[in-house]
Amino acid sequence: VEEQQKDPNSLFNHYKEMIGLKKLNPALAFGKYQATENSNDKIFSFLRYTNTEKILVVVNLSNSAEQARIQISPAEKYNTAKNLLNGET
Repeated sequence: VEEQQKDPNSLFNHYKEMIGLKKLNPALAFGKYQATENSNDKIFSFLRYTNTEKILVVVNLSNSAEQARIQISPAEKYNTAKNLLNGET
């Protein structure tokens, strides 16, 4: 564990960051789950949402960079989009 704590790219620190995101975003902790379709078998995607927050979770299951088209309801309105890992909008 000591080695993992010192390595910012370790699995320990990755999980620590994911737990932090869950604590900061109620939809991740308490929201409902909705599956989303996408165009790439190496990508897993879904929505977590509450009445006030929607988060699209996209997970790359491969060892290389991947692209995918993700289908979400066109009736939904999204005002902003932000990468929760790095804060970019």
